[in-house]
Amino acid sequence: MQSKSNISNNFYDDKIVLKPWGYEYTLFRIGSHCRVVFVHIKYQNKTSLHCHPSKNTGFIILEGNTNVQLGIYKSNVLKLYHQKFPYFQRLVLRKGLYHSLEAKTKEGLYALEFEFPANESDLLRFEDSYGREKKNYEGKNSTKLNNFFCFKKLSKKDQSFTFRNKIIEILRIETKNDFKKISNKALICVLKGCLTNKKNIVGLGYGEIMLGKTLLIFLKKFELQKNKPLVIMSVKD
Repeated sequence: MQSKSNISNNFYDDKIVLKPWGYEYTLFRIGSHCRVVFVHIKYQNKTSLHCHPSKNTGFIILEGNTNVQLGIYKSNVLKLYHQKFPYFQRLVLRKGLYHSLEAKTKEGLYALEFEFPANESDLLRFEDSYGREKKNYEGKNSTKLNNFFCFKKLSKKDQSFTFRNKIIEILRIETKNDFKKISNKALICVLKGCLTNKKNIVGLGYGEIMLGKTLLIFLKKFELQKNKPLVIMSVKD
């Protein structure tokens, strides 16, 4: 396994990380609990075939078509085609699963990547078209200051911005009155918190990606934890 980078994860929070296939940057972070990464992959480029041994990850595709290789066999490819809501594409990956994303449309691929916990150095490359198999996550020489939009630190206020006519929001769900914030057709990633039954058994935890209408069903079935809001990221047209 590759040695871990000695660069603090927080070093990347205000940086664009340049990749041979495009770039990425931290859009939002909740301490070491989770990180949301904005990813752009150039046309006909692809990420390394890699895994994250110690964290779970997921994706919401914002724009563009992609081929996703799952596992080490090149024949095991999942094709994700961007369409209008409610057929927006998403993917949830367990820790240790090798995967690679390739952009198949001329404008490239734009996506949000979610990682739980936040740890840039948790990376193991199996194959790479750019000769990085034995290298760590990109260092200081592969970064530049970020002039793109980023969410602020977690607060009691909801946050929102627009990317190519898509509204990306961070919402706090604390009471039943907050359910109206959730759009049926939005794609939702639960960033923090959980829903439980009356015996305090978790029925829905963080890291899940689903349609807004699915989350609303869970909210009817299970209960919000007292004084522990559900923090979600919502993406909608």
